[in-house]
Amino acid sequence: MSSVIRLAAWAGGLTIALAALLYPAILNGFPITYFDTGGYIVSAFRPEVWPGRAAAYGFLIKYLHAPGTLYPLIVFQALLVAWFLNMVARSHNLPHGPLALAVTSVVLAAATAVSWFSAQAMPDIFQPLLVLGLFLIVFRRDHLGSWERLGVVLVIWFAVAAHMVNVGLAIGLVILCVVAGLLCWVTRWSRKLYVIGPAIFVALGVATIPLLNQAIDGKFRFVPGGDAFVFGRLVQDGIVDRFLSDNCPSPEYQLCAYQGRMPKTADDWLWGADSPFNQLGQWDGMSAEMQAITLASLEAYPRQHFDTAVAATWSQLKSVATGDGVIGWHWLTKWAVESFTPDLLPDYLASRQSRGDLSFAELNRWQVPIALAATALCAWLVLILAGFRQLDLAWFCTFVSVAILGNAMICGIFANAHDRYGSRIVWLAVLAVLLTGQRILQSMFGRRPVPAEVPERAAPAPRRRLRPLKPAARPQRIDPVIEPVPVAPAVAASALVEPQPASADLESAPAVPPEPAAEPVSAEPVSAEPANPEPGGPAAAGFEPAPPGPPASPEPTEPVPAPGTTEPVPAPGATEPVPAPGATEPVPEADPDQTRSEPPVAPKPAPPRDEFAVVFPSDEETMPGFNFRPKPTP
Repeated sequence: MSSVIRLAAWAGGLTIALAALLYPAILNGFPITYFDTGGYIVSAFRPEVWPGRAAAYGFLIKYLHAPGTLYPLIVFQALLVAWFLNMVARSHNLPHGPLALAVTSVVLAAATAVSWFSAQAMPDIFQPLLVLGLFLIVFRRDHLGSWERLGVVLVIWFAVAAHMVNVGLAIGLVILCVVAGLLCWVTRWSRKLYVIGPAIFVALGVATIPLLNQAIDGKFRFVPGGDAFVFGRLVQDGIVDRFLSDNCPSPEYQLCAYQGRMPKTADDWLWGADSPFNQLGQWDGMSAEMQAITLASLEAYPRQHFDTAVAATWSQLKSVATGDGVIGWHWLTKWAVESFTPDLLPDYLASRQSRGDLSFAELNRWQVPIALAATALCAWLVLILAGFRQLDLAWFCTFVSVAILGNAMICGIFANAHDRYGSRIVWLAVLAVLLTGQRILQSMFGRRPVPAEVPERAAPAPRRRLRPLKPAARPQRIDPVIEPVPVAPAVAASALVEPQPASADLESAPAVPPEPAAEPVSAEPVSAEPANPEPGGPAAAGFEPAPPGPPASPEPTEPVPAPGTTEPVPAPGATEPVPAPGATEPVPEADPDQTRSEPPVAPKPAPPRDEFAVVFPSDEETMPGFNFRPKPTP
């Protein structure tokens, strides 16, 4: 019954999440399209690589569209987004599952543009999935199952092969992972970072692009037309005008004929009907001249190139509005749908986007401020979380911040600043802020404590302390119970009773006069019957107390061995304590070696050891400079 309830909960939570991530397509009546959608369709259905478009995503459109509908494609994309959201939350020990997934999806759909990209027939949604996938497989790999790891690396592979921007972004993030691994090694953290595997799949994705182009049109090359986007940004920044002013007239450059009449923006250079780019041969006819001018201007004006690159990066960071390019005028997409997938044409023409009924003014009133605030807060949270030793979220915020900055640099410098380039990845900053808020609420009101991830240092080599070897301990033996052997009273009293130190009780006892010195007595047994039958007294053990002697001197002296013997006997004039009347004198236990009836067994020799023994510190000891605190339970 519990499995049925759990399955029903997942069905409900996943339905809510998919509805939140696909509401733009539901509202539109057709998946959201872009101008580039037509180029991907062309690359999949005929042997032609459209300039500026990687062909891998076109095959995803080709094989994930059903007759008369393109919804399987966007449902697949939304499922990937939901899956990654749940894995990220679970890997950080944050609330996950159907309810948490539904709430997170609804919040992200309302506050960011994630829904407009998951419901769009474009590879843009795979850029944030690439960032999440690299983070999970490098930093949180131990929290993923084997099938999840396989799925994540396959998504990484496809994301790199689906868009040229993802190539540069993936290489930059792999470099960040290598730097993080070196940092963990230098600081002796035991955190394992798995960099080699993701780097291999990133390399496979990069190699897939020219191999796929070779299979389509027989040319082993990357996506054509990349130099035209870079040149368009130089036209917009005025670098090309300055170069033409300094080098024209010259028969080497065809653009000298357009000196002073160059387009003002990069989009006008690429897509304008009267643009010199279109009049002089477009992608193939202008490629050599654009490359030559770009390299020559970089050598001639390096400072201007640097300043404009920084300005373009900053401009791209601020460009995060939703709905950029989502318009009805997409002649290339309309022609591609009509030519290669005519079954989709009726729904495409009937959509609100084709009729121009979509507006984003109200939506951007709160989504743009949220995106900009989350971007700044995400970078600030890196220091805050690291200070509170929440290193898992600190690394996540670092990864997201570097990805957003890297995307702004790549798109701003090598293309042009557009809101679409920023809004497709900035929702990761909002996700990082949400996860941090969940960690704070969990630590304040959660039922279980939040496992603060303390830097796990590798165990340092313990300090060696040298101690001299102790003598081998005498092996313990269990001796049989032996009946006491009766001996002469005088010998027993002198041989077995150890002299007692003087104390307050002994000084207060009545003194007994010592007996005169006597000749040594042979220690042979006498009668087997004790002389004193008093129970509990000395005679009960087979001995008699010494007879009273003359008065003792005020201070006792140490016993002196008798001549020719080793047993201590009382010295002349020494006093011996006598128990009070009615009391029994405690008899010390006999030494096993004195009363043993069989010869003693020699102890076993200790195993050979060095002169000094190495003793390591115990768990309670603390070394200078290290803190042996128990590792928190995750």
